[in-house]
Amino acid sequence: MNPFITKVLLTTSILVLITLTISIIDIRKSKLNRSNKIFWIIMVLLFNVFGTITYFIIGRKK
Repeated sequence: MNPFITKVLLTTSILVLITLTISIIDIRKSKLNRSNKIFWIIMVLLFNVFGTITYFIIGRKK
């Protein structure tokens, strides 16, 4: 495999894992009720980047 593609995939994978971890920690610390927390964690895990972006735009209480 091309070394450039390998570096891009590795970097992208690391960034996705970091954003998933940050979003799950934020969901667990939030003041949402338990069912909403479970819903958002499932959304983030199933839809990775889209779920994380959606949580930070819609789901996060201001």
